[in-house]
Amino acid sequence: MMLEGIDVSDVQGFPKWEKVKAAGIEYAFCKATEGTTFQAKRFKYNWKGIKANNIIRGAYHFARTINDPLNDAKNFVKTVGNLDDSDMLVLDIEDKRSKLNKSQFISWVLTFMQYVEKETGIMPILYTYGPYFTQHAGYPTGELAKKLARYPFWLAAYTKNPDKYLPGVWKDSGWTIWQRSGEISAPGDKVLYVPGINVVVDRNQFKGNREDFLNFAKSLHDKKPEDLPVIEPYVHPEPTAWNKMSELIGSMFDKK
Repeated sequence: MMLEGIDVSDVQGFPKWEKVKAAGIEYAFCKATEGTTFQAKRFKYNWKGIKANNIIRGAYHFARTINDPLNDAKNFVKTVGNLDDSDMLVLDIEDKRSKLNKSQFISWVLTFMQYVEKETGIMPILYTYGPYFTQHAGYPTGELAKKLARYPFWLAAYTKNPDKYLPGVWKDSGWTIWQRSGEISAPGDKVLYVPGINVVVDRNQFKGNREDFLNFAKSLHDKKPEDLPVIEPYVHPEPTAWNKMSELIGSMFDKK
C-alpha cells in the first residue's frame, strides 16, 4: 500500500486544504525558507491550513550552498517556530549552482542537519535526487556514511523503478518517501492535479497507511538529547566574485 502526499511552495498559490484532504491526501510538505533570509510568502497560510484539515504536515528548507549552512539552518528554525509532536522538517538540497567539492558538500549537509536536530529535537529528513547527491557527495563510506544514513531519505525519482536511483548511503535502509512526479512524470505515468490546487503539484508516496506514516513522523521526535549528533565545525570556502554574484541572483528568486 502506498500513502499519497504532496509538497507545495508559493508556486501553488493558496490551496484549498479542505478540498485537498477530501481528495485523499494524507500528508503535505510546504516550503518555509530558502537561503539565509528568504521566507515563503504562503508558508504561514499553508502551515495552518494543513494542520486545520488533519493532514500530517512537514516544512522544508531549500538550500543555498553558497551560504554558511548554520545561517541557512537558523533561518529555517526561526521561521517554523513552535512545532507539534508529528511535525516534520526537511532539507531540500538540489542547488545546481553549488561549487563545493565533495568533502565540503557533505560537511554542509551534516552541519545543517545537526543544527536543526539540536535546536528542535526533531531528526530532519533529507530530500534530493540520487544523481545529484552522487555528483556532489560522491560515495562516502565509514563514519561519514553512517552520519548521513541516520537521516531518513526522501527520494525524487520520476520513474517506475525508484530503487535504482538511491545513493549508496541509503541502499540498505532504502527511501522513506518517494517523490514520484513533479512538473514531469515517467513515461506512462501522469503528473498530479489535486482538487483545491489550480496547478500541477508534486506527488509523493509512502509505503504504509496513515497510522504508519503518523508513527514515522512522531518517531523523528523520539531522540534524547544525549543521542543527538555533535555539530562539527564548518569551514566555508573563500568567497569569489562569481560566488557573490550567484548569491545575489539566487536571493532574488524563489526557485521551488
